[in-house]
Amino acid sequence: MNYDAGKNIINAFKVVKNTYKNVSKLHDHFKTYRGKYRLVIDNFVRWRSDVDYEAWLINGFYFLFQCTEDQQFENNGWFDGPLFAVHISFWHECEEPTLRFIKYEYSDMASWQNHTWSIGSHGQLNDPFLPQKGFRASELLENGIRQILITDKEISRKYWSLTKVQFVEMPLLLLTKENCDQTLEREFDRLRSGGQQTGSLSAEK
Repeated sequence: MNYDAGKNIINAFKVVKNTYKNVSKLHDHFKTYRGKYRLVIDNFVRWRSDVDYEAWLINGFYFLFQCTEDQQFENNGWFDGPLFAVHISFWHECEEPTLRFIKYEYSDMASWQNHTWSIGSHGQLNDPFLPQKGFRASELLENGIRQILITDKEISRKYWSLTKVQFVEMPLLLLTKENCDQTLEREFDRLRSGGQQTGSLSAEK
């Protein structure tokens, strides 16, 4: 390995570390944000693996929210409304870092317990975007929101009664310190009121 190649590797890791530093600052901001959408777990959800080298670095971060205007269940502390997520992705398949605002709808959140979500619950959040996991490809609605319907009862049961996922996507670099709160509330509000579900749960895909 020549000197220039070695230097490039070191510089690449410096870029990654600085990027993680900025993600950490955003995470700290989410913890102190006092709008109607609140973090439901203090840590972010991510995929890590000692076996798969692609997961030695964190390529995506999920930050989970709920709307405090929804009614709260007495038995588990969750709100009777959708689960929202801010997803930051650095996957190499993307042309640039991406930012997703996501809404997950469930039919039986009343049965959830406080320990349902953890930092390792990555598959529950990320699998709906993977057709190879049995999910439908997303469809684009007239309002610009993309939607994934879950009509298979077995898949819904496996993913904690998930029935629908809706999301919008934009370049991460459009998010700034000045527009962060406004963007979060605008996109979550848009998802909260957007798109009607068509179709119902069935025994077959």
